Amino acid sequence: GAIGFGGPVAITAALLVGLGLRPLQAAGLCLIANTAPVAFGAVGIPIIAMANLVGIEQHSVSAMVGRMLVPLSLTIPFFIVFLMDGFKGIKETFPAILVAALSFTTTQFLSSNHLGAELPDIISAVVSLAVTTVFLKFWKPKNIFRFDNESNFTQDNTLSFNQ
Repeated sequence: GAIGFGGPVAITAALLVGLGLRPLQAAGLCLIANTAPVAFGAVGIPIIAMANLVGIEQHSVSAMVGRMLVPLSLTIPFFIVFLMDGFKGIKETFPAILVAALSFTTTQFLSSNHLGAELPDIISAVVSLAVTTVFLKFWKPKNIFRFDNESNFTQDNTLSFNQ
């Protein structure tokens, strides 16, 4: 990511708490979700610093890290959904999880192997968000996940100026 150093976890955990998750649950999910992209740190700083310190070509280190992260990047989205809703959640949202995982992993792998350590996670996140958003325009899960204390609501598309 662009921030690094725990910033993404703090920001996204606060957003999830605002959406209704318990604080500890939100922090835990964000820490788990941050395991795959954290290897590249803030704009590749850990990879670049390590390569310079050891005297290895930066591109070689970036490529190897990108290859090693493939299994982790593919499984993390499934694990997060499992933690939220168990196997039922995975079964109901499998196509969406697969699209998100494959788009992130493929982009991370290609960009780390061909572009270097600076942009793999930024590009991967943007591509995954775009691809998953387009996919969800055409596919919807049968059941929408709700928290125990949350009721169904209807969307109101009217605009009002308090009149």
